[in-house]
Amino acid sequence: MFKGVIVPTVTLFDDDRKIDFKANEIQMNRLIESGVNGLFYMGTTGEFMHMNTDERKQIIKWAVEAAGKRVPILVGTGSTNIYETVELTNYAKEVGADAAVVITPYYLRLTQEELYHYYRKIFKHTDIHILIYNYPDLSGNNISPQTVSHLAMEYENLVGIKETIESVSHIRKMILEVKSIRPDFSVLCGYDDHTINTLIMGGDGVIGALANIRPDVFVSLYKAFIAGDWESIREYNSKILKLMKLYDFNPVSMVALKKALEILNITRNPKVRLPHASLTEVEVRDIQSILEDI
Repeated sequence: MFKGVIVPTVTLFDDDRKIDFKANEIQMNRLIESGVNGLFYMGTTGEFMHMNTDERKQIIKWAVEAAGKRVPILVGTGSTNIYETVELTNYAKEVGADAAVVITPYYLRLTQEELYHYYRKIFKHTDIHILIYNYPDLSGNNISPQTVSHLAMEYENLVGIKETIESVSHIRKMILEVKSIRPDFSVLCGYDDHTINTLIMGGDGVIGALANIRPDVFVSLYKAFIAGDWESIREYNSKILKLMKLYDFNPVSMVALKKALEILNITRNPKVRLPHASLTEVEVRDIQSILEDI
């Protein structure tokens, strides 16, 4: 079961906006040394939507090899093209990834029946561990607890879900519905400020982008929860709520996240791929203030 703090990592680029594997390895080692429970490459924060298939394969293979089994490696393989999804998912299995994370199809609105059959086709063509990635604000499709339950009953290699959704009620229903038939099924929130809510309701942890910046805060929160140390839980949760302000600067989170990493001297290059705009000088100073505040 996947649990704890899993980081959906940013993808760092060089001056030409090509993948900077050395910079990414520095960030990987930093996160692992902070005690995180896993790394997720090629998610939204990793800018999978800006990558072609070959680049995604490069990242997947590199991540597995560079991690060297120090932590589980999850990789995003979803696409609007189901054949590409199957190809990338099987490639992830081939190179030794621990799980594939498959986002619901995006751009077109789909029924629950259509989502069900989309995932069934994937499961029929691969036996790697798979987590569903539910992000309705961006994909336009919200997979229901009932649909996930039906899939979980049919396919043992469906092992979890990343719930990037504002509705705590939806996460609660997912936990109650799916874990009643599959207690080993991992329910992980995608919004950082739902971490403690998800854990209290019986979920398993977080796949939160802010852990790129301060992984120690998230690891400390999770350890405090396991220990039942509510004074520490309040302290670390307060820091996470302050970090949430980093999402306010740009509709695309990786812009502010990469700038924060530059301010912390973790990377020298905060570039993102087009079409995203740069931050203003005022926004950069505000980000620095947030980092200093926690």
